[in-house]
Amino acid sequence: MVALDAEKKGHIWKVYHNDDGKLRLSVDWSDKQPNHETHHFRDANSDSVVFEKHINSVLDAGVSAPTYVELLSLVKDIAVHNRDTSAGLQAVTEVLKSQFPKREEFVDVTGLKPSYCG
Repeated sequence: MVALDAEKKGHIWKVYHNDDGKLRLSVDWSDKQPNHETHHFRDANSDSVVFEKHINSVLDAGVSAPTYVELLSLVKDIAVHNRDTSAGLQAVTEVLKSQFPKREEFVDVTGLKPSYCG
């Protein structure tokens, strides 16, 4: 999928390592077939395994696999929902505070234990 997109757009897809900025992974259509290559001396093997697992999971999901844009839209929707839920919970908290005003009395329960604890 990534290689097909790269071929269509005439790009070579490259990922650079966060630690040292060296080339970590590339995807292209060289040798007349789609392929990915891992380049980083330390992480090449694990990168290859992770990339293949990810791509296979997307392919195994079929047409129902969300695109990157669809995932971004879902994340935005979740953030909006969480914001609205937070505002609602804040309103409930304020109502409860007004119904049960803070009591200044404090009962020290340190050292107390229920009778069933022996």
